[in-house]
Amino acid sequence: IDLVLTDKFGSIGLTSCTDDEGNTEDCYEDITYTYVLENVGEIYMDITKVLRTDNEGNIDDLISLVPPGSNPLEVGDNVTIEESLSVYVCDDTCYEVSVFVEADPPGDVFCNDTDDYKFY
Repeated sequence: IDLVLTDKFGSIGLTSCTDDEGNTEDCYEDITYTYVLENVGEIYMDITKVLRTDNEGNIDDLISLVPPGSNPLEVGDNVTIEESLSVYVCDDTCYEVSVFVEADPPGDVFCNDTDDYKFY
């Protein structure tokens, strides 16, 4: 097996490997997460937070990915947001992502929901 290494900030990272048949596998794959936010309530809602937490506990604010003109979200409507990430696939890591969405309907009560995604 041939390994391709790169020096990055004083550490060495594996970027690809070659199996016995000479096939090269890239250790980084681009994936696209697609999140569908749907208003299943009885009144319009203003989406106020879309937060994604990754394997390492990093929290990213995705509210800027909500397309202009789709907020507030009317009753029965949905909006799709996407983000692309590069993930390291040369080990048996389980990737877990949690997405938290908060919306503000008229009045004092906030609504929220969380979805969790896993893949190996």
